[in-house]
Amino acid sequence: GKLNLVDLFEHQADAMRYWNKDFEGFYFHKIGLIKEETAFANVAWCSTEDNKYPSRMLERCFRKHTKPLIDSLKPDLILLSGSTTYKFDRFEDTQTIKTLHYAHRKGHHAENAEMSRIREVINQYSEHYAGNRNCT
Repeated sequence: GKLNLVDLFEHQADAMRYWNKDFEGFYFHKIGLIKEETAFANVAWCSTEDNKYPSRMLERCFRKHTKPLIDSLKPDLILLSGSTTYKFDRFEDTQTIKTLHYAHRKGHHAENAEMSRIREVINQYSEHYAGNRNCT
């Protein structure tokens, strides 16, 4: 079926309480994203047997589902979480940040350093964006 974006985001916000708590902690508490201003999209919308993600399937799902969603949202910033997503950095007019996956195994030290780096990039981008918005 089809959902409009408002319904999709309402469903996502409601369902989030059932998601892995590490997910919420990583994005909202550690990075500091604002839930009401954040949309989540998975490159792997298409499921496979045994939960595998072959490159061809990811490419097809990206073209069919993820790219059209991102094109319609026109986000200012995209976080690519986990190395599998890095090859989908194909957005000419959108700032992207490559980061760890929320379920990474690199330890607290690496995570803390990554959180600081991401917050700094987001803050720099936000200041630049706010400055440009006032000039128009």
